[in-house]
Amino acid sequence: MDTLDNKIGGTFDNLAQRLIYPYVLTFPEFEHVEREDVSETAQRHMHVFLRSALSAIYANPHMIGLPIEEDDCFIDEPKKAKPVLYNTMRKLEKSFLSFFTVLFELGLHGEVIDGKLCIPKAKKDVNKPKQAILSHIGLVCETEKDKSILFSPELPELCHGWKALSEHAGANGNGDAMGKCPAGLYFLKCLYMNGPIPISRLYGKLKQSGGHLEELEAFLLEQGYVYQEYDGSYCLLKACKGNKDGKFKILFDSHKRSQLTYYYEIPGFTRLVTNHFDEMDDSLKNFVFAHTSKCGHCGYCTKTGTHRLMSVMLTLPSQTEEKCPLYAGFEWDSLYEENVVMVKRLIEFAIKML
Repeated sequence: MDTLDNKIGGTFDNLAQRLIYPYVLTFPEFEHVEREDVSETAQRHMHVFLRSALSAIYANPHMIGLPIEEDDCFIDEPKKAKPVLYNTMRKLEKSFLSFFTVLFELGLHGEVIDGKLCIPKAKKDVNKPKQAILSHIGLVCETEKDKSILFSPELPELCHGWKALSEHAGANGNGDAMGKCPAGLYFLKCLYMNGPIPISRLYGKLKQSGGHLEELEAFLLEQGYVYQEYDGSYCLLKACKGNKDGKFKILFDSHKRSQLTYYYEIPGFTRLVTNHFDEMDDSLKNFVFAHTSKCGHCGYCTKTGTHRLMSVMLTLPSQTEEKCPLYAGFEWDSLYEENVVMVKRLIEFAIKML
């Protein structure tokens, strides 16, 4: 799957592929988790099955009924500029995820008997259209009066791994199997582990990380950041008093041509810029100055009528500008080394000043 890296910022054969691509690309390599309820072989067989299913659907989205639409995306314009495209993208991704919701639920409701997954029809009916799709991803489908039976001759331990993964994902989720919620993360990524999932495991192989993601992740953990689900993305969060949280998020937005965004919120940034800018060394001053927006007098900070204008005059030897500390631009489409170095320095300075 590493050969797909060059699709970031590129074009696709069809629109469905653009939306499926992040799930294929960030599917992690197999890693055995020591568990009493499921063997290493069963885990490996489920990993092979899901990886193969994702690749097959990516190659032929019509396999699961997704329409083949011409590829398109948003470049610089807001999503509301192309409402038809945006709604089409949402429907395609929802349909894609609903297929894996079915797989999740089959594992949840089924019982493994003699290496086969037996699903009572009263709980989940595997009708002929579903059977046709499942057969395309390597499953044998049999039907009895009161149940459906699924198995793979090539992966004899698959059903044990399937059942265990569905139960594990369900226990770590909030009742919704797919999408950006924890259950979807565990099932779609075939993760049998407990506890936080390292970001570098999901995104570290991307060439856009430049080999810096593990280093950055370790640094943030040392600074007191913790793993967190936040606003539909997977992130590291440092909770601070007074709405001054620090965040590092990786956003994989298929709607945009660039697709990938590495986004930082610096702990206590508003107070930092307002009260401590002059205490920074020259390189930090230049970095903060360059990535803090000019005040446009939009009225956001004074809209209640009770708050003062929050803009601040920042001065470098060569220029002075009225800046808005509420809007900082610490986001890039890659982990450029120079930015990682400066962000780390700025975070250390911010935490020291908190």
